[in-house]
Amino acid sequence: NLAPGSRAEMRVVLTSPNWRETGLFTGEILLYSNDPVKPLAKLKIRAVFESPLSWLPKGIEVPPLHAGQTPELPMIELASKDGSNIGPVSATSHVPYVIAQVVARSAVAYEIRLRLDPSVPPGMLSGWISIKTNHPQQPFVDIPFRTLVREDLFIQPTVLDFGVVEEGKPVTAMLT
Repeated sequence: NLAPGSRAEMRVVLTSPNWRETGLFTGEILLYSNDPVKPLAKLKIRAVFESPLSWLPKGIEVPPLHAGQTPELPMIELASKDGSNIGPVSATSHVPYVIAQVVARSAVAYEIRLRLDPSVPPGMLSGWISIKTNHPQQPFVDIPFRTLVREDLFIQPTVLDFGVVEEGKPVTAMLT
């Protein structure tokens, strides 16, 4: 509570839960008072969001691959823009059959190496790689990941219907 005619300082801290959205931010703070002449004051806020970390790639999309293949997956490079120590850094893959390993290049730069388990079955692989840092402004980075694992042999149709089969009579069907 403020007495009439008095002043106070207000500190506003803006953070972004998703540092992918860098750029200009605009908004308002609404201050309500019991002043009958001016019960509402609007304070305009303008800020530029910029992540304190840099990382590439921002997302990983691997071209379709065949089952049993273990291609070299893109490596994620993570670094502090402000020079602060961001370690220890850990990475967790939320993509089945994708393993993430962190390698420290320095206290401010890391590599996250990804590899694919050779037992990956055919199908869509999607999820994200979650990286935890020790940076107070950005304790985590999530990077989307997607690829398709194909079988070596595609059979169409997947079901053959011979209809009614009479005992002792030959039945044939062709796959085209």
